[in-house]
Amino acid sequence: MVPARPGMRVEPLNGNPALSPVENSFQMRPIETDESVTVAAIDGNWQPIAGTEKTFAGDTILIAVGLDPCDEFLRKAKELGLPVHGAGDAEEIAEALAAMFTGRIRGLEVARRLGRDVGEVPPEWHRTTKVLKSRPGAAITEDIPEDEHGCFPVILCSQEIPCNPCTSVCPHHAIRWLDRDDLLQVPPDLNREGLRGDTFSPEDGSASPMMSSHAFYLRAKALGVQFRFNERVTSIIRRRGEVVGVRTDKGGYATPTVVNAGGPWARSLAQMGGLDVPVVPDSHEGGVTEPVASFLGPMLVDIRPAPGSKNYYFYQHKPGAVVFRITPDPRIIATDRRETSSYLPKIARRMVDLAPKLANIKVWRTWRGLYAMTPDGSPIVGWLRKLEGYAHAVGMCGQGYMLGPGVGALVSRFIRNELSPGDQETLDEMSPYREFGGNEALR
Repeated sequence: MVPARPGMRVEPLNGNPALSPVENSFQMRPIETDESVTVAAIDGNWQPIAGTEKTFAGDTILIAVGLDPCDEFLRKAKELGLPVHGAGDAEEIAEALAAMFTGRIRGLEVARRLGRDVGEVPPEWHRTTKVLKSRPGAAITEDIPEDEHGCFPVILCSQEIPCNPCTSVCPHHAIRWLDRDDLLQVPPDLNREGLRGDTFSPEDGSASPMMSSHAFYLRAKALGVQFRFNERVTSIIRRRGEVVGVRTDKGGYATPTVVNAGGPWARSLAQMGGLDVPVVPDSHEGGVTEPVASFLGPMLVDIRPAPGSKNYYFYQHKPGAVVFRITPDPRIIATDRRETSSYLPKIARRMVDLAPKLANIKVWRTWRGLYAMTPDGSPIVGWLRKLEGYAHAVGMCGQGYMLGPGVGALVSRFIRNELSPGDQETLDEMSPYREFGGNEALR
């Protein structure tokens, strides 16, 4: 793989050019006898700089063009009769997920051409690619109520833009890009080595899950909701294809409606009624330090992968303690909530590398919790066709604290058969019967 950018030149060991330069970015010539390729830096006149050559063994050249379309190479290779496959922006300008799916499809096609037994390209991949390449819908004007009492969850961007260029389209400039020097004015104590910049969302904030959950509890009780704590469900009682009740380890309850909101235990709960739902418990660990004087500012999220982990984040909340969490890689599918001995050394190394001051702070404790993950990273909400009166509200994929109020209101409306405009479209997207074809972008 050779990045197609100014400052690089691709040139095999032998001559006889067959493909011309494109925008003077680099040159490529077919390999006739030697299965190798040589790259070199170029000067201001786009000429190779002596002594910078590097040679690599290989019989295939993959040109990664990114946002600079390079279909000239694709067309020229086809004219010359070379075996070639185009994907992403080399094929057409499209959103990043569309490029990922076309890359999958072309990868299988290349493997089949090489004689590998990889099977046919799944038809749903073509359908998904077509959807991802489609143009965005019309912009929708949102009427924000003047009375801001209660919860107003925002789930979808009203612009319906598929590629999420929030830094340029947000009218409030709530998300902005900061270069290195500007970024270091926000959290000033970051490691400067290799730092280029970051996105910054100054209007973002955080809330206490404990305090807000208790507030929801008190409000629900005031509205007449009854709670039963420390009571384990043992079975869902059904008769002639309908829900008629729930049995627990302390008794039973007659009811025509059951909503499965079992989080990471949603699948085992569904199986008590002879049902199933594709939700698995994904284990994540977190930790908290001793309280110290304020020094961090905003939450820091690092999406760079590292051995054993993907992204991680940490922030300093009001009392002064630093809260931190990491996404393990590979995923840990388990219900065990005991903390591990490997977690703290792994995340501490990454945190201190980014913010060296953290090396002087003591960790008070760590813990382990569970995400309720679905195959495509989106919730599963809606009635189940095979059992009347049974509904899913599961699979929040680690975003339940944000999605919970909105999903709760939606569930309340569809149970009462009082859907608001747009509810059915949301339910279709979260349907238990949708095709699970994607993956969550960030966990």
